[in-house]
Amino acid sequence: MVHTLPINNLSLKLFTLIINAVLLMMVSGVISGFTVHGFWSAVFGSVLISIVSWFLSSFINDQGRMESIRYINVKKGDDDRWK
Repeated sequence: MVHTLPINNLSLKLFTLIINAVLLMMVSGVISGFTVHGFWSAVFGSVLISIVSWFLSSFINDQGRMESIRYINVKKGDDDRWK
């Protein structure tokens, strides 16, 4: 982490995607049923994993618990007005 921090800051955090792509290619070499065809496929997979991780972590609060999804309960009244 310490060695990649200056490069990461200079590249506006895009170097993390390159590191994740290289790690994804390394994992495909270790796991027999998992293959990655080329570097750009690994970069695309890295971006996809980052987006899914960001989306799922948006539901977790600071205490590490799942936040309930809040919504507004709207009902139509007898006088055709929304309440």
